[in-house]
Amino acid sequence: FEVGKNMDEEQAARIQSGSDAVFVAGGTWNSLRLGVPGEGARGVHYALDYLRRVNSGEKPSLGKRVIVIGGGSVALDAARTARRTGAEEVHLVCLETRDLTSWDRMPALDQEIMEAEEEGITMHPSLGIREITVADGRFTGIETRKCVSVREPDGRFNPQYDTASPSPALQGDSLIIAIGQAAEPSPFAPGSGVFVGGDMVEGPSQVIQAVASARKAVREI
Repeated sequence: FEVGKNMDEEQAARIQSGSDAVFVAGGTWNSLRLGVPGEGARGVHYALDYLRRVNSGEKPSLGKRVIVIGGGSVALDAARTARRTGAEEVHLVCLETRDLTSWDRMPALDQEIMEAEEEGITMHPSLGIREITVADGRFTGIETRKCVSVREPDGRFNPQYDTASPSPALQGDSLIIAIGQAAEPSPFAPGSGVFVGGDMVEGPSQVIQAVASARKAVREI
């Protein structure tokens, strides 16, 4: 079954009532939105959709200059894919610092970051997006603001900005947003017999963490 196509709440209720346990581990396949002006313009893409299209054999036209928003593995994957498929310039903009020893470091793996730079990806760390600039309904660039910190000491995501200092504007032909993913809502009613695991519990993580989560759920079941 696929949620949203041939599994609705009624179908989910029948599965749940006929099972001793249901384990839901659907992953996080919904791209998060920036929530800034201009996000609905033509030329604005979301990383998971873009990567899915490329992996399906499509060749999305991004133009010569591509901007990617995000500092995680998906953002790096999108940036490197854009570069490999014809973009002359790829600029990656993220809230986090490039200092990999910092508490506020980019969440992508060290090796991914270094390999992206070797492939010619230009990094613009410690910048947030104030606005997406648009002309005639099409993306033309971004206005940024300086990010001075990303997380609280307890790890909570709470970016802080310096709005008084000047911050660069970047122009581009296309924008790829890769700031995180969220799970599809579970069609199953919460309660006894329903177990949830993987990225749906802790957010996007690594394979080993997803496997550990599944093993824990199986033990509980």
